[in-house]
Amino acid sequence: MRLGMVIHRYGQGISGGAEVHCRMLALRLAGLVPDGQVEVMTTTARDYLSWANAHDEGVSSDGPVLVRRFEVAHQRNLLLFDLINRAVNLFPGRAPFWLEKLWLLAQGPNCTGLLEHLKEKAKAYDRLIFYTYLYLPTVLGLPLAASSLRASPWLIPTAHDEPPLRLKIMRPVFEQAQGLGYLSPAEADLVENRFNVAHVQSEVLGAGVEAPSGIDRRAFAAKHGLDNYILYLGRIDVAKGIPDLVRFWSQAAGRQSSLKLVLAGEQKMKLPPLEGVIRPGFVSEADKWSALAGAWAVVAPSPFESLNLTVLEAGAVGRPVLVNGRCPVLADYAARSGGGLTYSDAGSFGESLARLLDPEQARLLGQRNQNYVNLEFAWSVLDKKLRKWLNLE
Repeated sequence: MRLGMVIHRYGQGISGGAEVHCRMLALRLAGLVPDGQVEVMTTTARDYLSWANAHDEGVSSDGPVLVRRFEVAHQRNLLLFDLINRAVNLFPGRAPFWLEKLWLLAQGPNCTGLLEHLKEKAKAYDRLIFYTYLYLPTVLGLPLAASSLRASPWLIPTAHDEPPLRLKIMRPVFEQAQGLGYLSPAEADLVENRFNVAHVQSEVLGAGVEAPSGIDRRAFAAKHGLDNYILYLGRIDVAKGIPDLVRFWSQAAGRQSSLKLVLAGEQKMKLPPLEGVIRPGFVSEADKWSALAGAWAVVAPSPFESLNLTVLEAGAVGRPVLVNGRCPVLADYAARSGGGLTYSDAGSFGESLARLLDPEQARLLGQRNQNYVNLEFAWSVLDKKLRKWLNLE
């Protein structure tokens, strides 16, 4: 069996929930596909803002996974895209088709070679999974593959309630898929209420999470001279809710002078030096797990998520979470797991932070989060769902 996966960028060290989830699934599927090959088709880009070519075009390997990269034709013009994006958003769901198409081309990544490969070789794949509804390789590639395959391709949309989900050009992406793989129940509700997908086979896949053995929970704290800290792990980006997090933290943390906020990850926005805020940059896998295990709690400030792997990883090591309650997926996770608290403004952030600083409360929430992750997000659970969704049994 030959299983193909299509995503806008791929590789070790790339920060981004969809990209990390895709790589995780590709490596896992390589052990599940009987007598077969898992192949990822992607671009040579690493940066999602510029789409600058950073890898060599051609075929390489990521462990057991074959990686086929295609060159991006040109970098994204951020000023032009911003102008087109503003114009599209003036007509939510009602922009003319030509303007939506212009938006897609400005968004990118423009990768003619990848689309040509799908046009010529789509039938060679027994299963073809597209990752993330948002970018050009999926928006143009999935309908193209659907017209070439004996059966329509599968889609893991990683959708959340944002303006591009209302574009008319997105309808074929969802409605021509043979299978839809959601990352959370809230994402499933969103998509099924917005598109005509009652005929499409669907599964809430979630993710597989397992903490490695031998975590040194004190190593990260010792390296950075930390005592108690709240951890954010991910892209330091406006779209991830970082400005509000920093503002709420500054207002709430004055009463806790020994408590620090750690923002660990690739920096994609400017931040001035802030008292009590530590920025170690992108961290290694070992440092990541040490940081998670040693944190008092883990914060997830993004208003837009289809799933948050860091929240699950926090559960894997028994840590509670503090999440943005305005994000339906994160609020739903906190309610279902009982392993975290929510906030929606500076006042509720301060109240939830104060509750988390009670050692017994933090211990209880962390235990609930761990129990929920072990029950719902064990690899054995995901393996079973994948086999059913992809008809591998």
